[in-house]
Amino acid sequence: MRRVSTSALAAIFGLLFTNASSFTTAFSSHHLRSSQRRVFQSTSTRFNMSSSSAAANTQDQQKQYQPDVSQFMTGDRPAETKDYVMQQTMLRVKDPLKSLHFYCSVLGFKLVMYSEFPQWGFNVYFVAPVDSVHIPQGDDETAKAARWKYCMNLPGCIELTYNYGTEQEDGQVYNTGNADSTGTTNGEKVKGGFGHIGITVPDVYEACERFQQMGVEFHKTPNSGGMKGLAFLKDPDGYLVEVLPQGPMIQKPVDCAGIEANNGGEGYKDNSK
Repeated sequence: MRRVSTSALAAIFGLLFTNASSFTTAFSSHHLRSSQRRVFQSTSTRFNMSSSSAAANTQDQQKQYQPDVSQFMTGDRPAETKDYVMQQTMLRVKDPLKSLHFYCSVLGFKLVMYSEFPQWGFNVYFVAPVDSVHIPQGDDETAKAARWKYCMNLPGCIELTYNYGTEQEDGQVYNTGNADSTGTTNGEKVKGGFGHIGITVPDVYEACERFQQMGVEFHKTPNSGGMKGLAFLKDPDGYLVEVLPQGPMIQKPVDCAGIEANNGGEGYKDNSK
Protein backbone atom coordinates (compact mmCIF):
# COMPACT_ATOMS: atom_id res chain seq x y z
CA MET A 1 0.00 0.00 0.00
CA ARG A 2 1.41 3.35 -1.02
CA ARG A 3 1.46 6.43 1.16
CA VAL A 4 -1.23 9.00 0.54
CA SER A 5 1.16 11.76 -0.44
CA THR A 6 2.36 9.77 -3.44
CA SER A 7 -0.68 7.72 -4.22
CA ALA A 8 -2.36 8.64 -7.47
CA LEU A 9 -4.62 5.74 -8.21
CA ALA A 10 -7.44 6.62 -10.55
CA ALA A 11 -8.40 3.28 -12.04
CA ILE A 12 -11.86 3.19 -13.51
CA PHE A 13 -14.15 0.21 -13.31
CA GLY A 14 -14.63 -1.50 -16.64
CA LEU A 15 -18.21 -2.22 -17.62
CA LEU A 16 -19.22 -5.00 -20.04
CA PHE A 17 -22.55 -4.76 -21.82
CA THR A 18 -24.69 -7.28 -23.67
CA ASN A 19 -27.82 -6.63 -25.70
CA ALA A 20 -27.03 -2.94 -25.78
CA SER A 21 -26.33 -2.22 -29.42
CA SER A 22 -28.58 0.82 -29.34
CA PHE A 23 -26.38 2.28 -26.63
CA THR A 24 -23.02 1.79 -28.33
CA THR A 25 -22.84 5.12 -30.12
CA ALA A 26 -23.96 7.20 -27.12
CA PHE A 27 -21.68 5.34 -24.70
CA SER A 28 -18.65 5.72 -26.96
CA SER A 29 -19.26 9.43 -27.41
CA HIS A 30 -19.75 9.86 -23.66
CA HIS A 31 -16.34 8.45 -22.83
CA LEU A 32 -14.35 10.47 -25.35
CA ARG A 33 -12.19 13.40 -24.35
CA SER A 34 -13.58 16.79 -25.28
CA SER A 35 -11.08 17.15 -28.11
CA GLN A 36 -12.34 13.86 -29.55
CA ARG A 37 -15.99 14.60 -28.95
CA ARG A 38 -15.80 17.60 -31.23
CA VAL A 39 -15.22 15.10 -34.01
CA PHE A 40 -18.89 14.23 -33.80
CA GLN A 41 -20.10 17.82 -33.96
CA SER A 42 -20.59 19.98 -37.01
CA THR A 43 -17.65 22.27 -37.56
CA SER A 44 -19.25 24.39 -40.26
CA THR A 45 -20.53 27.11 -37.93
CA ARG A 46 -17.65 27.24 -35.48
CA PHE A 47 -14.94 27.53 -38.12
CA ASN A 48 -17.08 29.17 -40.82
CA MET A 49 -16.30 26.34 -43.21
CA SER A 50 -18.47 25.21 -46.05
CA SER A 51 -20.71 22.27 -45.23
CA SER A 52 -18.95 20.01 -47.72
CA SER A 53 -15.48 20.81 -46.36
CA ALA A 54 -16.68 20.36 -42.79
CA ALA A 55 -18.17 16.97 -43.61
CA ALA A 56 -14.96 15.80 -45.25
CA ASN A 57 -12.88 17.04 -42.33
CA THR A 58 -15.17 15.31 -39.84
CA GLN A 59 -14.94 12.02 -41.73
CA ASP A 60 -11.14 12.19 -41.75
CA GLN A 61 -11.06 12.88 -38.01
CA GLN A 62 -13.49 10.04 -37.29
CA LYS A 63 -11.19 7.61 -39.07
CA GLN A 64 -8.28 8.85 -36.98
CA TYR A 65 -10.10 8.10 -33.73
CA GLN A 66 -11.51 4.69 -34.64
CA PRO A 67 -8.63 2.22 -34.20
CA ASP A 68 -9.19 -1.51 -34.58
CA VAL A 69 -9.28 -2.79 -31.00
CA SER A 70 -10.72 -6.23 -31.71
CA GLN A 71 -7.35 -7.85 -31.04
CA PHE A 72 -7.73 -7.04 -27.35
CA MET A 73 -10.98 -9.02 -27.07
CA THR A 74 -9.63 -12.38 -28.17
CA GLY A 75 -7.08 -14.93 -27.05
CA ASP A 76 -5.89 -15.91 -23.59
CA ARG A 77 -4.46 -13.64 -20.95
CA PRO A 78 -0.69 -13.82 -20.58
CA ALA A 79 0.01 -16.79 -18.34
CA GLU A 80 1.89 -14.59 -15.90
CA THR A 81 -1.23 -12.45 -15.33
CA LYS A 82 -3.91 -15.13 -14.94
CA ASP A 83 -4.24 -14.48 -11.20
CA TYR A 84 -4.10 -10.67 -11.35
CA VAL A 85 -7.15 -8.92 -9.85
CA MET A 86 -8.56 -5.45 -10.59
CA GLN A 87 -8.89 -4.94 -6.86
CA GLN A 88 -9.34 -1.25 -6.10
CA THR A 89 -9.91 2.33 -7.10
CA MET A 90 -8.70 4.89 -4.57
CA LEU A 91 -10.66 8.06 -3.79
CA ARG A 92 -9.52 10.70 -1.32
CA VAL A 93 -12.44 11.74 0.87
CA LYS A 94 -13.04 14.68 3.18
CA ASP A 95 -15.14 12.97 5.86
CA PRO A 96 -14.99 9.16 6.16
CA LEU A 97 -18.31 8.86 8.01
CA LYS A 98 -20.22 10.69 5.29
CA SER A 99 -18.50 8.68 2.57
CA LEU A 100 -19.09 5.36 4.32
CA HIS A 101 -22.76 6.25 4.75
CA PHE A 102 -23.07 6.94 1.03
CA TYR A 103 -21.25 3.86 -0.21
CA CYS A 104 -22.63 1.46 2.41
CA SER A 105 -26.13 2.73 3.22
CA VAL A 106 -27.01 4.19 -0.18
CA LEU A 107 -25.14 1.98 -2.66
CA GLY A 108 -25.22 -1.14 -0.49
CA PHE A 109 -21.50 -1.77 -0.15
CA LYS A 110 -19.91 -3.13 3.02
CA LEU A 111 -16.78 -2.05 4.84
CA VAL A 112 -14.48 -5.00 4.16
CA MET A 113 -11.34 -3.79 5.89
CA TYR A 114 -9.79 -0.61 7.24
CA SER A 115 -6.36 0.43 8.45
CA GLU A 116 -5.26 3.43 10.50
CA PHE A 117 -1.87 5.08 10.06
CA PRO A 118 -1.61 7.85 12.67
CA GLN A 119 2.14 8.04 12.17
CA TRP A 120 1.45 9.26 8.63
CA GLY A 121 -1.84 11.03 9.31
CA PHE A 122 -4.27 8.99 7.25
CA ASN A 123 -6.69 6.04 7.29
CA VAL A 124 -7.92 3.81 4.49
CA TYR A 125 -11.31 2.10 4.24
CA PHE A 126 -12.01 -0.62 1.67
CA VAL A 127 -15.65 -0.98 0.65
CA ALA A 128 -17.18 -3.45 -1.81
CA PRO A 129 -20.62 -4.74 -2.88
CA VAL A 130 -20.56 -7.91 -0.76
CA ASP A 131 -22.57 -9.38 2.11
CA SER A 132 -20.97 -9.10 5.53
CA VAL A 133 -21.33 -12.86 6.08
CA HIS A 134 -18.44 -13.34 3.66
CA ILE A 135 -16.09 -10.94 5.46
CA PRO A 136 -13.76 -12.65 7.97
CA GLN A 137 -14.52 -11.30 11.44
CA GLY A 138 -12.41 -10.94 14.57
CA ASP A 139 -9.59 -8.82 15.99
CA ASP A 140 -6.82 -11.39 16.46
CA GLU A 141 -3.92 -11.67 14.06
CA THR A 142 -5.36 -14.73 12.32
CA ALA A 143 -8.63 -12.92 11.60
CA LYS A 144 -6.81 -9.81 10.39
CA ALA A 145 -4.68 -11.89 8.03
CA ALA A 146 -7.78 -13.64 6.68
CA ARG A 147 -9.54 -10.31 6.18
CA TRP A 148 -6.53 -8.89 4.34
CA LYS A 149 -6.37 -11.90 2.03
CA TYR A 150 -10.10 -11.74 1.36
CA CYS A 151 -9.95 -8.04 0.56
CA MET A 152 -6.89 -8.23 -1.66
CA ASN A 153 -8.53 -10.95 -3.78
CA LEU A 154 -11.86 -9.16 -4.05
CA PRO A 155 -12.48 -7.43 -7.41
CA GLY A 156 -14.06 -3.99 -7.53
CA CYS A 157 -13.21 -2.52 -4.13
CA ILE A 158 -13.09 1.21 -3.51
CA GLU A 159 -10.37 2.46 -1.19
CA LEU A 160 -11.59 5.56 0.61
CA THR A 161 -8.57 7.47 1.89
CA TYR A 162 -9.01 9.97 4.70
CA ASN A 163 -6.26 12.47 5.53
CA TYR A 164 -6.57 13.68 9.11
CA GLY A 165 -8.16 17.10 9.53
CA THR A 166 -9.83 17.45 6.14
CA GLU A 167 -13.28 17.08 7.71
CA GLN A 168 -12.70 20.45 9.41
CA GLU A 169 -11.94 22.32 6.18
CA ASP A 170 -14.55 24.53 4.55
CA GLY A 171 -16.08 23.55 1.25
CA GLN A 172 -14.90 20.93 -1.18
CA VAL A 173 -11.40 19.62 -0.49
CA TYR A 174 -10.54 17.46 -3.50
CA ASN A 175 -10.75 18.07 -7.22
CA THR A 176 -13.04 15.51 -8.83
CA GLY A 177 -11.37 15.72 -12.23
CA ASN A 178 -14.57 16.82 -13.95
CA ALA A 179 -14.16 20.46 -14.98
CA ASP A 180 -13.53 21.30 -11.34
CA SER A 181 -11.86 24.45 -9.98
CA THR A 182 -11.06 22.99 -6.53
CA GLY A 183 -7.39 23.41 -5.68
CA THR A 184 -6.60 25.93 -8.42
CA THR A 185 -5.15 29.30 -7.47
CA ASN A 186 -7.07 31.34 -10.04
CA GLY A 187 -10.44 29.60 -9.90
CA GLU A 188 -9.97 28.15 -13.37
CA LYS A 189 -11.62 24.80 -13.94
CA VAL A 190 -9.26 21.89 -14.49
CA LYS A 191 -9.92 19.19 -17.06
CA GLY A 192 -8.64 16.17 -15.15
CA GLY A 193 -8.29 12.60 -16.30
CA PHE A 194 -10.61 10.96 -13.78
CA GLY A 195 -14.24 10.67 -14.82
CA HIS A 196 -16.34 8.43 -12.59
CA ILE A 197 -16.86 5.04 -11.05
CA GLY A 198 -19.88 2.98 -12.05
CA ILE A 199 -22.39 0.51 -10.71
CA THR A 200 -24.97 -1.60 -12.51
CA VAL A 201 -28.47 -2.26 -11.20
CA PRO A 202 -31.46 -4.36 -12.31
CA ASP A 203 -33.61 -1.27 -12.98
CA VAL A 204 -32.06 2.21 -13.24
CA TYR A 205 -35.37 4.04 -12.84
CA GLU A 206 -36.37 2.13 -9.69
CA ALA A 207 -32.91 2.55 -8.18
CA CYS A 208 -33.01 6.29 -8.81
CA GLU A 209 -36.41 6.58 -7.12
CA ARG A 210 -34.77 5.15 -4.00
CA PHE A 211 -31.71 7.37 -4.33
CA GLN A 212 -33.90 10.45 -4.56
CA GLN A 213 -35.89 9.44 -1.48
CA MET A 214 -32.58 9.11 0.39
CA GLY A 215 -31.59 12.65 -0.55
CA VAL A 216 -28.83 11.77 -3.00
CA GLU A 217 -27.66 14.56 -5.30
CA PHE A 218 -28.00 13.80 -9.01
CA HIS A 219 -25.71 15.02 -11.75
CA LYS A 220 -28.10 13.43 -14.25
CA THR A 221 -31.41 11.63 -13.79
CA PRO A 222 -32.36 8.85 -16.24
CA ASN A 223 -34.38 11.02 -18.63
CA SER A 224 -32.38 14.25 -18.48
CA GLY A 225 -30.12 15.17 -21.35
CA GLY A 226 -29.69 13.34 -24.61
CA MET A 227 -28.72 9.92 -23.25
CA LYS A 228 -31.68 8.12 -21.72
CA GLY A 229 -31.80 5.22 -19.31
CA LEU A 230 -28.66 5.96 -17.30
CA ALA A 231 -27.93 8.25 -14.37
CA PHE A 232 -25.09 9.95 -12.54
CA LEU A 233 -25.00 10.48 -8.78
CA LYS A 234 -22.66 12.64 -6.73
CA ASP A 235 -21.00 11.21 -3.65
CA PRO A 236 -20.30 13.49 -0.63
CA ASP A 237 -17.06 14.74 -2.22
CA GLY A 238 -18.62 15.35 -5.63
CA TYR A 239 -17.17 12.27 -7.33
CA LEU A 240 -19.55 10.94 -9.97
CA VAL A 241 -21.11 7.49 -9.80
CA GLU A 242 -22.65 6.22 -13.02
CA VAL A 243 -25.73 4.01 -12.74
CA LEU A 244 -26.27 1.61 -15.64
CA PRO A 245 -28.64 -1.33 -16.22
CA GLN A 246 -27.50 -4.93 -15.96
CA GLY A 247 -29.63 -5.77 -18.99
CA PRO A 248 -30.76 -3.91 -22.11
CA MET A 249 -30.96 -0.14 -22.09
CA ILE A 250 -34.59 0.82 -21.56
CA GLN A 251 -36.40 4.13 -21.44
CA LYS A 252 -39.38 4.86 -19.20
CA PRO A 253 -41.86 7.71 -19.78
CA VAL A 254 -41.05 9.61 -16.55
CA ASP A 255 -38.06 9.45 -14.20
CA CYS A 256 -37.57 10.18 -10.48
CA ALA A 257 -37.33 13.92 -11.12
CA GLY A 258 -40.55 13.98 -13.12
CA ILE A 259 -38.68 14.49 -16.39
CA GLU A 260 -40.42 13.00 -19.41
CA ALA A 261 -38.38 10.86 -21.77
CA ASN A 262 -39.24 13.02 -24.78
CA ASN A 263 -38.60 16.29 -22.96
CA GLY A 264 -35.23 15.87 -21.24
CA GLY A 265 -33.52 18.41 -23.40
CA GLU A 266 -29.94 18.46 -24.63
CA GLY A 267 -28.61 20.71 -21.87
CA TYR A 268 -26.91 17.96 -19.88
CA LYS A 269 -23.15 18.25 -20.26
CA ASP A 270 -21.78 14.78 -19.69
CA ASN A 271 -18.59 14.21 -17.75
CA SER A 272 -16.45 13.33 -20.75
CA LYS A 273 -15.70 17.08 -20.83
